[in-house]
Amino acid sequence: MAYSITADNYFQKSQPAKSEELINTVEVLSLPLEIQDLDDSAYKSNDPIEFNSLETKTIEIKFNSIPIKDPSATAYIGVLDDDEYILEEDGTTGEYTNATMTCRPTYFAWGAELVITNPIASTKYCIIVCTGYPIKCQGKRTLSAIDDEGVIENGVLTYKLKENYLIQKDSLAQIIADTLLDTYKIARKDISIDWRGDLALELQDEIEVPEYNKDGILTIGDFTIFKQQTIYDGTLKQKTEGRKIAETTTTTTLAP
Repeated sequence: MAYSITADNYFQKSQPAKSEELINTVEVLSLPLEIQDLDDSAYKSNDPIEFNSLETKTIEIKFNSIPIKDPSATAYIGVLDDDEYILEEDGTTGEYTNATMTCRPTYFAWGAELVITNPIASTKYCIIVCTGYPIKCQGKRTLSAIDDEGVIENGVLTYKLKENYLIQKDSLAQIIADTLLDTYKIARKDISIDWRGDLALELQDEIEVPEYNKDGILTIGDFTIFKQQTIYDGTLKQKTEGRKIAETTTTTTLAP
């Protein structure tokens, strides 16, 4: 049950119409991800990295495509060939046959941090190769929520949610679109009141505040507290800011 704050409780109330935040069409992308075939060069060094005798270095790499599932990085010792350090392949398996350096990886979705040690008591050149399974979007779709009355009244005011690969199902994209539309389809949204205060109120609590009280008509709106400042200078005061909860306005015609 919402906490009721009447006109007798507050000293000042502000509820401006924020037309610049008005939205009547929301578009959210659904980005289903699928694991692709093994990529044997999810990362490969552009140039060999010099390591002194028994030297240890920390190398950060970034995958060619993001994200990568089951990455596996190897630090090969380059073989000198015509003044160039190269990787040699097995003619049958296609695998690299170079000796390797010690590599302790820490993997992330975007790449890896590799602690590499040259185990040989002479200068060597390292070539890093990382394999893995790319995860790519297949079947991108746009889910929409539209306030038809708002479009007729104000024209199309569209908000497109930035791509987010955590949104992989159409049902989730639709829920997000509907929720955003309910929040932003009304111009009069936020309220700010300076009032006597109540220390029991917390962020995300719901409050009821009169929005209009004139000519025998009383309109009360419901709000969720998103900011609250408490002031004590011998008397208790609070400045409470609330976000309008869509479709919860109650209008009553008062008896003359």
